[in-house]
Amino acid sequence: MIYQVRTEVNQQICLNSKLKSKNLFEFYHSFVDFYDHKLDKEADFKEAMTILLKDNYQKTELETAMYDLGHAYDEYVESQGCNAGFFFRYIHNLITFVIHHWGGEKQKDVAIGYLNFIQAQLTNEELALLFYDSISRNGMDKKRVYTFKENMDEYSFLENIPEFILANRNHYKIFAHTMFKFLNDDERKNVVSKFNKKS
Repeated sequence: MIYQVRTEVNQQICLNSKLKSKNLFEFYHSFVDFYDHKLDKEADFKEAMTILLKDNYQKTELETAMYDLGHAYDEYVESQGCNAGFFFRYIHNLITFVIHHWGGEKQKDVAIGYLNFIQAQLTNEELALLFYDSISRNGMDKKRVYTFKENMDEYSFLENIPEFILANRNHYKIFAHTMFKFLNDDERKNVVSKFNKKS
């Protein structure tokens, strides 16, 4: 089913993209270009993103950086003239279904197994798009909560994203509970430390 949804999304992007993207791969790499351009041209945005370069930051600083990055993604989607939203909704609903049915403490390993199966069917660019879409306006539920991001973070759904695929490696800090496989030992200790403080 993911293949069918991906095919339909790629067709929609090809037909409707103002930036001439032909598929999710190009859609994502155009976002990275958009991000880099915004970073070069907008001092306020650049300042917000420097928060993610720091080792020590306040929760409110991280939330500001996440909001600004999510807003940049929203701007990008608007400039594209098309949204791959139904792809993200499909994945979100798959994740929600798995968590709802197997997400309890007794069956968490079962849920993780199913989520890993879903994740394995996605490309690096699709995982990265999920990352950024989940912190955008599109990632909020009707109560304006980032439920999609929270679920992916809690279950480390994005842990296999390679560091080179993110628009900036330091964006991983937005997913405070995810033990990304590219993290070095010090960064892993920091994730564990922040996770334990929240528990």
